[in-house]
Order: sequence, then C-alpha cells, then structure tokens
Amino acid sequence: MVGLVGGASVAAGLLVAQGVSPTSPVRAATVGGARAAATLPRTSTQTACLQSTGSYSPPATAPHIMMIVDENTSYGASDSSPYVIGNSKAPYINDTLIKKDGYTSLTNWYSFEHNSPLDYMDFVSGCAHNGLSKPYTDPTVVNELDTAGFTWKAYMDGLASGQTCYTGTGAGTNNYSQTHNPFIYFSQIINNTPECNANVVPYQQSQLSTDLNSTTPPDFVWITPNECNDMHSLCAPLNNHVGQGDAWLAANLPTVLSSDWYTKGNGIVIITFDEGASGDNQPGTSEGAGGHIATLVISQNSCGSFAGTGNNFATLRGIEEAYGVPLLNNSGNATYGDIHPAFTDGACNGSGGTGTISGVVTSSQTALPIEGATVTCTCNSTPTGTDVNGKYSFTNVAVGTYSVTFSDSGFVTQIANNVGVTSGNTTTVNAQLVPASGSPPTVVQDVGVAARSTTTSFSVATSSTATGDLLAISTESDAGSSKTSATVTGVTDNQGDVWTKAVAANPSTRDGAEIWYSPGAKSGVTSVTVTYSKSVNPVVRFYEIANASALDATSAGSAKNTTPNTGTTVMTTTANEMVIGVIGFAPNSETISVLTAGFTNDPLLLNSLTNFNNAEQSGHEAVSATGTFSYSGTLSSSASWAAVLATFS
Repeated sequence: MVGLVGGASVAAGLLVAQGVSPTSPVRAATVGGARAAATLPRTSTQTACLQSTGSYSPPATAPHIMMIVDENTSYGASDSSPYVIGNSKAPYINDTLIKKDGYTSLTNWYSFEHNSPLDYMDFVSGCAHNGLSKPYTDPTVVNELDTAGFTWKAYMDGLASGQTCYTGTGAGTNNYSQTHNPFIYFSQIINNTPECNANVVPYQQSQLSTDLNSTTPPDFVWITPNECNDMHSLCAPLNNHVGQGDAWLAANLPTVLSSDWYTKGNGIVIITFDEGASGDNQPGTSEGAGGHIATLVISQNSCGSFAGTGNNFATLRGIEEAYGVPLLNNSGNATYGDIHPAFTDGACNGSGGTGTISGVVTSSQTALPIEGATVTCTCNSTPTGTDVNGKYSFTNVAVGTYSVTFSDSGFVTQIANNVGVTSGNTTTVNAQLVPASGSPPTVVQDVGVAARSTTTSFSVATSSTATGDLLAISTESDAGSSKTSATVTGVTDNQGDVWTKAVAANPSTRDGAEIWYSPGAKSGVTSVTVTYSKSVNPVVRFYEIANASALDATSAGSAKNTTPNTGTTVMTTTANEMVIGVIGFAPNSETISVLTAGFTNDPLLLNSLTNFNNAEQSGHEAVSATGTFSYSGTLSSSASWAAVLATFS
C-alpha cells in the first residue's frame, strides 16, 4: 500500500526517521525528573520524519479518544521516586480508577526517551526529533485526522485567556509550559492559523464540559494539565507531586466520564506520562530509555490489567488504528508495541463496571416530594419506590444506557430516555410529575412534497385547515455538494398566519433541517410557502395538529457518519404532546433504517438532482406521558446529515 502524508506519496513499511536506527538508543540530555530545556540543537533543515505505513481507511462512526499526559513519574516504587502505582498519595488513581472501577492499568508501558519535550513529539508524530530544527515540517496525527474528516481539540491548562495557539516566548499563566504543548512545534499546525486558534485552547473545565456535551464534540481530545497538576512541580497547598496530579484527576475526570462524548460515544480516555523519574529500557528493545511509566485506559469495554509491552509510539499507533489513518514513522514499528488491544481487552465480560442512578420525584404543582411513587428502570427487573423525601436509587447498575419510568396515581407517567451510567459514578435523574388531565394532540393532515429542483422559495398545497389548529412544517434543504447549508428566512400561508421557528440544524456543509410552527391558525389554509437564504433543493412536510397550542421541547444535531440523531430533548412539561422529528441527509443514494420505535414514520422523500440529491425521513408520535424524546436512524454508509425534533402541547 501507499500512504499520502503532507502531500507526498510514500512507500508502505516503516522508514526510520532522520537516520536514527531503531536498534540504537536515542538519548537526549538526561534531566533526572526535571523538565528538559526547551531549546534543542538546531542542525540541518529537516528532511526526515515524513514516512508513513498504510493508507486511509476511517471508520464510518468517529471514535472518541482523549489523551491526558502527566509528567516525570515512574510506574512503581521499585522503579524510582516519585511513582504512581501503589502510592498512597494517589488514592483516586489506585483506589477508585483501578481497584473500584476496574479500569485497565498497563503494567509494561515505557517512555521512549528521557527528554520531556521530545517525548511529546513522539506521542503526536511517531518521530524522535532530537537534532532537528523547529518548527518541524512533518505531519502529526491531528493533520491526519483533518484529512480523514475527524475533528480534534487540544486543551492546555494554565494557558492564558486569549493565548490560543500560543507560540510566543512567555510562560502563559498558572504554570503553563510550552514544552508540554507539542502542537506549537509543527509548521503544518501553526501555519494554519484559524484552525490552530480554534483547536489549541486554554483548559477550562466548564468549556470542556460544554464541548463534550454538544451535538458536535471533538472526536480526538488532548489535555495537558499545568505543571502543578501534571506531577511536574511541587506546589502549595499539597507540596506533593503525585498527590497534586491525583487530586486534579479526581476533580476533573468525572466531568469527562459523565459527558455525552464518553457515555454515548464509546469514549476512551488514555492517562499516561511523558517519562519516568529515571531512565530504564523497554524490555526487548534498546529503546524505551525514558523509564517505566503508569498508563491507564478508561473505557466501558476495557478493565483489569493489560500485560502488553509498549511505549509512546505504541500509544500513537493505537490511536491511529482506531481512526483508520496511516501509521506515522515509528508507530509503524511493531517491536514498539500497540495500545489498541487495551481499548477492548475482553476482560470485562461485557461489563465495564457499575454505577448508580438516583434522584428525587416531586409534584409539578406543589414542588413537594411524592412519597411512594413507582420508579422502574430497564437496568433492573424490580421497580423501586420513593421514600418520604421523594428519593429513589438503583445501585450496582451495569455500565450502559437505560430508560427510567416514574408513575403515581393521579399523575401522568414520565419517562426519561438515554440515561447513561458510567463506572463508579452516580447519574442523577429527577422527575416532576404532572397531574393527569387534557386531551392528546392528533395529526389531522400530514403532507410531504419534494421540490426536485433548485429554488429559493417552495410551496406545499394542503387541504383546508380548521380554526385554531396548530400548523407546523418540517423542511430539509440541500445547498449542493461542498456548499454551506442554507437557512429558512421565513414561512407564510395564504391566510396570513404568523409562523415562528421552533428549531434548526444548519451545519457548515450542505444539508439543513428546520421546524416552524403557527399556533391557533386561521381556518382555510390551503398553501404554505417556505423561503430560503439561498438556492436549495428542498423537501417540505406540512402538519395540521388538533389539540395543540404551544411549542414545548426541541433538540437538534448534525454530523457526517452513519448514525443521524436529533439528540435528546429536555423533559417535556406536559403529558399529552405531539412529537415531530425529521432527518435530512445527502446523497440520497444512502438508505435509512432502524428508526426510533414508537414513531409513525412517513415515506422517505427523495430529491434526485445532480449535486443536490438529498433525502428526507420524518416521523411523528403522540405521547401521553412527559419524558425526553429523540428521533434517530442508521444510514447504509457515512453521509452528511441534519436532524431536528420538536414537541407540541
């Protein structure tokens, strides 16, 4: 095979970088646990580190992988000090992540070289850059992710606000170190200023949470804690390297493990170290001179211990294999190992640990707790009841995604879907039950039309509507191959009703999807016209809904993969509602299946037009209980899609 890297075609097979033999040690100045100087020797212009093995074969659904890199700490007491495994100063790592939660600990992992800045370059490029001039011209794994269509983001703890893609000589703030930020040393990253500024950013826990719970989270995430939090330096108040780093993980990692990125995206978190406190070689090679290091793999499909041997290049190799990109430089050398098998080591017997689901059930009218309400979970065959304070709990729940149902006499049953449980964590699901009353909304008309031609305005003809019904339209529009998606600029009907946008998904590529509505519409509506911001090939579906008068909850999503999903709404506020979902995708050569159960699915509408060949799948569901709702399907292969959902009460 032939791989393309940095615009060059290179032969398959490992080509060792910069003339360094894999059988002769590469040792920079030994720093004995202290950070090496940032200035490296500048020799001739870089002519190596441009080799790769294999070709691109990305999976249809993006993996979610995170790297957290700590500093200068050995594996165990027999290696050197400070050390991690078995250290009482690291209770979160040893007692929670390894012992209680059972996540995978790699027992034979090593650092390739005893030089902190170079170790970071190894992780992202597969090349030992000793003696090469900065900025390095070779590609990194994130350049390959760009080519394969995956997204990435690097968070630098202590980087000052406004110092995105920081390449100056200052130290940032709060113990930030440039030498622990490998991305600013590669020309292919820093020369792409817009992407670099957007993707190399200060670490803030709140922003990370927002990003990981968004509808378009980064596929690959890198986090560098600052020098107080990565076990590099002694800092107040603990003044203990290992204790400080362990406390930072305890305070920050639960945010990751409870996020949609992790729970719904089969997330994998790698916690590793740049080097040990002293140098010792990786068994079986004359490299690995950076020392024996602790490394954890945290996922729902991996637990116990992993006895495979590897180093920085083996960590990079596993990430590349997961994303289906070529193996850069030394990551293609099998003698250095492979972390990829640890992602799904098979030791969990189908379970990655257990967690807890708990919460409080109250009345929406009085806000008082409801005692004796019945709570049923698909995680347990036996329902439980709420106590005098309205509290309930399901313990020892296997990792996974569940539905929780709340019911009590005189109240509307409420369902919470997509409740994720992660190992060692508590998922809180509260419920406010609504007194039972009212008539359910019903769909009076459901009319869908595909334009099959480009236009900026498109109308759908309907049967005459009744006075006071709620009218709604869902629309999917294709702006054309490689074009940015359009937006709906307005909706009108022949009776002059006021229309309002309920929800929209307008990603940066091709497809857009929106839902608009008009409550309490006039009688005699027979035509509805939708206007777009640019010429598109649209689909419009018209609904007339009786016994509904207001918008309640919405959700939206967009991406390019095989799993279109509107995302999940917040809890609806009333029992009887009409739920409308729509998924648009392009090209229309794909088929869609495995649609969400419970929906009445409309026929698939196809728009056949060169470069505007999109499709729309919609459905609606009348529900009689409050809950959270979503609409999803499975495409026959990866495609661009936009999906929206709205509930009307």
